[in-house]
Amino acid sequence: MNKISIVTPTYNTGRFIERTILSVKNQNYSDYEHIIVDAGSTDETLQIIKKYPEVTYVLKDKCTQSEALNIGFQKATGSIIGWVNSDDVYEPGAFGKASRVLDEHKDTDLVYSNCRFIDDGDKEIGFWKTAKFSYFRNLNYFQMIPQQTIFFRKSVFEKVGYIDESFSYTMDYDFLVRISKKCRVEYVPNEVFASFRLHSVSKTMAQRKKFEPEVIAVKKKHGAVVPYQFAFALQRFIGLFKKRL
Repeated sequence: MNKISIVTPTYNTGRFIERTILSVKNQNYSDYEHIIVDAGSTDETLQIIKKYPEVTYVLKDKCTQSEALNIGFQKATGSIIGWVNSDDVYEPGAFGKASRVLDEHKDTDLVYSNCRFIDDGDKEIGFWKTAKFSYFRNLNYFQMIPQQTIFFRKSVFEKVGYIDESFSYTMDYDFLVRISKKCRVEYVPNEVFASFRLHSVSKTMAQRKKFEPEVIAVKKKHGAVVPYQFAFALQRFIGLFKKRL
């Protein structure tokens, strides 16, 4: 059995973090560690984490999400790494399924799956049906890999490095572009490894206007050839089309 290290950055997510912890704890997978890096929460986050002594808790006051991720990744001791934010959750059986795929595909460095969208109360409000990976589409049009669903070999860090801490919103997009440029990425088409929570105070919802400049920066950094204005227009059209179905 492969040891899996899960890294969770957090700051004042006491409303949701217990559900995140339980989604890790209840995987029916014995060889894992859960590392939570806290930027100095002032709500009930710490009290909740203390209920679970098996969690490795790291306090790093006023660190950014990107800094917290790197702290957690550097502490990880598993051969497989997962990243789940403190308001998202894993689906049952995700660890075993991802580990088996990586065992069966020794040349694969990262696996990902489809993803559910859930609300504050865990109700499904949407579904991210992704597709077989294409580096060109991922860089030039829109992110194909739901970050919540990724499991990757620790050796990836030796190939591409850690999170670029200059990014505050699209550190996942940049990291995954770098991985897919140098590593083999595999889509698991019939699985859902995780659920992405959309709520009013999440970065994705509350600060969505700040994402676009960083998306452009990632595309420019990696040499995208499709004009970003066209890529964004296409993404908005697809989003609107899906809403009408």
